[in-house]
Amino acid sequence: MENRGYYIEKALQGAQSILDINHDTIRELQGLTGSMIGIKRHISTVCEMRVWVKKYGLLPGLQYDAKDGYMSIKPNPDPIHKAARGVMLTFLDEIVQKSVLAYPKREYSVTFNQPYFLKGEFEGHIQTSDGQINEDDTDFPRVVVLIGNLEELNRGANKWLYGTKRKTRLVICVEIFERPPPSEFPWGLSTEQLLKIPRDGLSNHILNWHSHHGSSIRGAIAANLFVCDRDDDQTEPVWQSNFGGKDRAFKDSFGDTVPPGVESYRNTAHLNLQLTDGIEVDLPVHALEDSIYRALDDFAVERAMIQADEALDLTKTRDGSTETRKGKPKV
Repeated sequence: MENRGYYIEKALQGAQSILDINHDTIRELQGLTGSMIGIKRHISTVCEMRVWVKKYGLLPGLQYDAKDGYMSIKPNPDPIHKAARGVMLTFLDEIVQKSVLAYPKREYSVTFNQPYFLKGEFEGHIQTSDGQINEDDTDFPRVVVLIGNLEELNRGANKWLYGTKRKTRLVICVEIFERPPPSEFPWGLSTEQLLKIPRDGLSNHILNWHSHHGSSIRGAIAANLFVCDRDDDQTEPVWQSNFGGKDRAFKDSFGDTVPPGVESYRNTAHLNLQLTDGIEVDLPVHALEDSIYRALDDFAVERAMIQADEALDLTKTRDGSTETRKGKPKV
């Protein structure tokens, strides 16, 4: 989202403490896209957070950092993150199928966005995942998948490996980041023209504008895959892919040329996972690359709709068509 901060502030208006952040606020924040949303304006103790959880529950996508005292919300995934999550959930299902054959008396399940209160050195923290394998009635998942930016992944993997009483044995991290393109606002339109175009019409105009001018509505997308466990904290990715334009090169916000197509690197020595239960699986790097590539068009369409919403909101605010609010969105 071009200006998430504006919409986050809008959702949190009127909240004087953590207890004022209710289900409606959470749903509004989860309607945004992008990385984890940290609500750092309302610092709370572990006891206060437990009171909040008792009132509202351990909601899907909820996280809490007990050291710094703030909660975070995992927003809805954009098409690229959704595609990556779908591949990884299928991969976890494959592990479960092999586990059931090896240990038929055990029960397994695959879930995601399920929060947990952590233990040990991360006592009081709440952590969630983008995919996990649960076994029998264990307190914590055995295998966890995380998808996000590198900072989120490093922090999350450490918490899962060292805050689950040694129950979480493996964390698979998919890093996805974008080097954004320069803004093309207002796409050749005047204020009067913007106000007359409906949302769908404006989003189509934005896509056509980029197509006709040889620019890209999305930036260069990069994805990396890391495998982390308590014994071997993998610092180098086992797979890397850079996704440029589908049919032509384009310029990013730094003025660098992004070539078309996909460039990939695979560390073949680490693409096969040997789990502690004697189960072997191949990491789904080919499926990840294919799914992310197929999601690029949907990502562009969603980006155009988001830009259309923000542009209409900004234009109406400047034009005085809506009530003036503190702060202005930037497109």
